[in-house]
Amino acid sequence: MEIGEKLSKLQQDMKVPKDQYNKFGKFYYRNAETILAEFKKYEKDLKVFLTLKDEIVEVVGKVYIKATATLVDCESDEEISVTAYARESEEKKGMDEAQITGSVSSYARKYALNGLFLLDDVKDPDSDEYEKQKNQDKSDQKDGKSTSSNIKINQNHINSLRSLFTENGIDESKVLVLYKVQKIEALTINQYKNAFDHVKELKESCSA
Repeated sequence: MEIGEKLSKLQQDMKVPKDQYNKFGKFYYRNAETILAEFKKYEKDLKVFLTLKDEIVEVVGKVYIKATATLVDCESDEEISVTAYARESEEKKGMDEAQITGSVSSYARKYALNGLFLLDDVKDPDSDEYEKQKNQDKSDQKDGKSTSSNIKINQNHINSLRSLFTENGIDESKVLVLYKVQKIEALTINQYKNAFDHVKELKESCSA
């Protein structure tokens, strides 16, 4: 498998439940550690590994942590990266400066991983809620309502796609023509997944 196919398999097979609970907000959530623990189940068989890198960047006078999650194919050395940003708070009660930076780093890394593995805004695969959502989606499709098939991609998905295009020499403008959209932001989640599943076909179509 090429790296795009391996990433697609990870996106389909990884099950990352929201096993953390926020008592104040009364909601469950997942963290970077949970995502990494799930990834480790697949990296040996797929012959891939993951790296995480943080950078301190300044944007309009505000300090941000820029986290980059990079999936590397051990067989070809090809890479796919996704970045995410989180801003350091000027003050956070009960934390020293090192703790604030560490907390922001974890937050940014989680969203970089979310973008790479398509975990954001997705119901937990092992939960009753997930099964209810799938049944609801089927019902909505029958009724002609909005489903995941027309949910637009976010900035993390865009970054991941553009990394794929760069690594494979794919012309972004030609991809947009193939999917009949005027800008990359108009692509849907299903089209995003399709691009990774059919990277060979895209390369051939865009080089023609």
